[in-house]
Amino acid sequence: MRKVEPILTDDKLSDLIGQKIYHHLNGLDSYKNADKQKQLELCQIGKFLATFFPNYEIKHVREEPDFIITNGESDFGLEHEIITNTQVRK
Repeated sequence: MRKVEPILTDDKLSDLIGQKIYHHLNGLDSYKNADKQKQLELCQIGKFLATFFPNYEIKHVREEPDFIITNGESDFGLEHEIITNTQVRK
C-alpha cells in the first residue's frame, strides 16, 4: 500500500472544503435524519475532494449515486460508503 500525501496545508484546507460544500448544505435540516446523514456525507466527501482532488467539485447531490462530481471535463458518480473494522471499533 502506498501512502497518498495531501495536496494542501491545513490553512487552506478548511476554506476549500467550505467552497466545495456550503452551497449544498443550504436547505438541509439537521433535525431530519435523512438530511443529517446527507450533511455528514457532504462533509466527508468535501474533505476527501479538498485534500486529494482539489480540481473536482460536487456537481449534484442525489441518492443513487450520492454525488456527481466533476473536474469540468468529466463527470463521475460517487456512492458514499463507510467501511470500518468492527473489531477496532469495539
